[in-house]
Amino acid sequence: WNNPENHYKGEVELVEDSENIAKTGRIVEKETVAYGCTSQGQAQRLGKYHLLTETRDSEVVSFASGIGSQILRPGDIIEVQDSDFDDVQLSGRVSSGATTTVIPVDRSVALSNTANADLTLIFPKPGAYLAQPNATIDSTVFRQGDLILQAKNQSDALYNLDVQANTTNASDDSGNKINLAWSNEVRIETRAISSYNTTHVVAASAFSSAPNEDVIYAISQTTSDGEKLAGSPKQYTITEIKEDNTDKTFGISAVKHSEGKYDEVDRGWVMTTIPDVMRPPKNSDGIPTPKRFVLGLEKGIRETIGGDDTGDALTSGEEKRVLPPRLRVTWAKPQSLRTDDNGDPITSDYEHIQQYEIETNLYTESIEAGLPTFETFVCGKEEISKLFDNVPKRGVYIVRIRLVATNGARSPFVQRTITINPEKPAKELEPKVRFGGSLTSPMSINSSSGLVSLADSTYNMTPAESTLQTYIVTSGTTAQTSQTFASLASGNTGYMLHDFSDTTDPWKAIEYIEDTASNTGQFFRYAKPIGSDAFTQKTGTVTIANSSPVVVGTGTAFTTEYEAGDLLVIGAAGNTRFYATINHIFDNTSMEISRCVPQAYTNVNIFAQTLQPNFIKDTIIGEVANTSGTFSLINYASGNRGEDAYTFSLTNEAHSFPADASGTVSDFSGFTSAGVVRKGTVNYTFAASGSALNTFGLSKADTNCTSQIDGSGNITISAMTQDTATVVVTFTDLGTSTVIGTKNISLGKNKTGAAGSSGVRSTTGYIYYQQSASSISNIQTQSSSLEANNTVKTAGVSFNYTTGVLSGGVIGTGSTNWNQIQPTYTGSNSNQYWYAFYHVTEASIGGTQTISFSIPYQGQNFTGLVTFTGNDLGDGSSVYDPAGVINSGSTTINGGKITTNSITATQINVSNISSMSANLGAITAGTIIGSGHSGTADGSGFSTAGMAIDVANGTISAKNFRIGAD
Repeated sequence: WNNPENHYKGEVELVEDSENIAKTGRIVEKETVAYGCTSQGQAQRLGKYHLLTETRDSEVVSFASGIGSQILRPGDIIEVQDSDFDDVQLSGRVSSGATTTVIPVDRSVALSNTANADLTLIFPKPGAYLAQPNATIDSTVFRQGDLILQAKNQSDALYNLDVQANTTNASDDSGNKINLAWSNEVRIETRAISSYNTTHVVAASAFSSAPNEDVIYAISQTTSDGEKLAGSPKQYTITEIKEDNTDKTFGISAVKHSEGKYDEVDRGWVMTTIPDVMRPPKNSDGIPTPKRFVLGLEKGIRETIGGDDTGDALTSGEEKRVLPPRLRVTWAKPQSLRTDDNGDPITSDYEHIQQYEIETNLYTESIEAGLPTFETFVCGKEEISKLFDNVPKRGVYIVRIRLVATNGARSPFVQRTITINPEKPAKELEPKVRFGGSLTSPMSINSSSGLVSLADSTYNMTPAESTLQTYIVTSGTTAQTSQTFASLASGNTGYMLHDFSDTTDPWKAIEYIEDTASNTGQFFRYAKPIGSDAFTQKTGTVTIANSSPVVVGTGTAFTTEYEAGDLLVIGAAGNTRFYATINHIFDNTSMEISRCVPQAYTNVNIFAQTLQPNFIKDTIIGEVANTSGTFSLINYASGNRGEDAYTFSLTNEAHSFPADASGTVSDFSGFTSAGVVRKGTVNYTFAASGSALNTFGLSKADTNCTSQIDGSGNITISAMTQDTATVVVTFTDLGTSTVIGTKNISLGKNKTGAAGSSGVRSTTGYIYYQQSASSISNIQTQSSSLEANNTVKTAGVSFNYTTGVLSGGVIGTGSTNWNQIQPTYTGSNSNQYWYAFYHVTEASIGGTQTISFSIPYQGQNFTGLVTFTGNDLGDGSSVYDPAGVINSGSTTINGGKITTNSITATQINVSNISSMSANLGAITAGTIIGSGHSGTADGSGFSTAGMAIDVANGTISAKNFRIGAD
């Protein structure tokens, strides 16, 4: 500053906060220039302003807000209510159905019975605020900053200030113009609260209008002395506001606003000669112990390959949950032992902290004189927590802490005990039970009912912790093979849990709940049985001092109803309910928990989780989702036997109906079709409705026809509107609501048409040389009926398709002719008989014929033993199998082939029939008997292998069963 008494030269004015220097043990310097300042007092005030700003405005808040924050500017003073910081819910949004006095709120509120409470609403409407010290309007005195809804006009009449233009000539009761500030976006109205309950707040006087749903509200509470209670809004000055264009939110940073700072700047600054905080502690003062000392178990985290400590990728196949856990020890600084001038305790921290000493047996295994040995760890005076890594996975351990003052004196120890149980993880955000396991049976879900079923009643289940014993089920009950998720709410996710401890009902349907309404100050996740209460009340009540983790029971049974690591639920549901993990149980009436309670509890009820999953032994094998009433399943278990496949068909998938030339079908009764479904080895039966297992249903969609499905599943047709039609049939597994697939029925019409022209004809057969000959050359010598290639001559030969007779050329009845009639074979003749194959085709009906003959083949008469050797016949261009041609009244034997019309025999003995495709008709008599069969005629007395069916007397007998004639 510039001292006028020294020719306005710059001089330094030292302004210091001696108490803060002594309290913190450090000096923070700041230099500033008071431009244009010519007063030492003004320089003092500027220095005080900076000191108070640094010490009072040290609290900074940063948050993101919605698009409604676009009206704010840096320098604006705002009120912030932080429910997480204060553990109090006093703000939110208005629910539907509000009036001008009764305001429904979106969350439960709890107010002090002795404090005054005000309700503030932020209306998304414009409004006018008084911008002068005061004004009297309609006999009501308003102060600067008050909302002005009405004013007087020049005629001394009240009118509404609902648009900015109306504020121009606004006047008070004296006719004086009022200085108003117009807010174009929002207006804030505050009313005293007369009463409230968990869902509504009632204002003592009416608001200007009923607020719409989602209007922001805030509640502040003040004592009769004007002090604000915890949870009331605090004032902050905006230092920065930044819009995020990606999601249209506004990031706001603000510093706490100190209302009395400027008053203290202008008041005199009294400096004590020797501040109390600079005085070293006296032995008679005693050393306070650390406060809020608790132990909290955390899951262990192993460093990843890349050095990231998130634990998302592990260096080995171990899962994060089975790695060594961590123990976090937290505490708070003790309160000062000093008092103010009125003898009241000063609420600041204890000033003479040098360090903290923590002793624990976490890493020591030895015991001396019957007591565990402890290792000591030192923490600095500013530290309020310490993390112990890689602590043992199981056991009971002690941690204790004490404060060391600047004079070397030590406080008494504060001791806590914890039981580490890997089967009971930390509960603040309970980790989900391990996924996986090995299940030999397939499982499926009914998408309509939410029933999860195992396909096999006999199965093995190995937990995800593979070192545990495999759970073996033989012919399991319904409880052992199914679990319903019908009570899972739409939009929620549930899990199929295998409860290792329950062999009679091992499958549990659970979901994980995150509770934000309790008095924990943070999210709290726990497992809950679907369709059941999450918590069950236990015996007795408990009392807990404020800010303490020590639970004292009355009539409780801690040792039988709880285990270390279980979740302890304190108090009934609501914003006073408190959750914590049980660290250690000393006896039936004493335990320690992992968190300090934020308020005192006296003789309150306690609860435990209805289902406490075992973190090591239990396994989640599936995840179930309910999407608008449709259930789906994700299978996490390995080793499942494959899902049996469906095979399905229709008994008739194509049909043509006889129709006249115009396409009219007079009879549709010739068509019927039915569905056939098989899954694996199980045959399904048709059902018109229902959800029985191993049943299927049919539905259909018609194109160009009308079809019906009767109660037995038969599909019939009653009409066709076009020459072709289609019925799409959908098969559904009624037991699981699974669509199996579709099959198409193709329909057509066979219309009667005009007679067409005759088709081209062809025929084949045999001709026979009419006398015996010793060889083919002998035939040529006798008749000259062969060509040079030894085929029978075709010159002059023709075929009559009406009579089926060849004539002309070499065809005749003489001994040197060929004919279709076989000659009479003489057994005593040593010469041979000959035949040839003929083939006739015509180019057009009645047109030119093409006739071909084969070479002669030997025919033989025989008596006694005869062996047949087969040959195909050839005419030089084609090859024919003689046994494939049947002439009327003839039997053809070609090698091992016999071709004839019928065989009549008294007995046919066959050693082996490898295959048979025939209609056997009725077997009217005799016995079908296997080799090795013995016993009486009716099958009794049978003890060997084989089987017999006696057609005559109706008995069936085998070694292990018999059906007698009676």
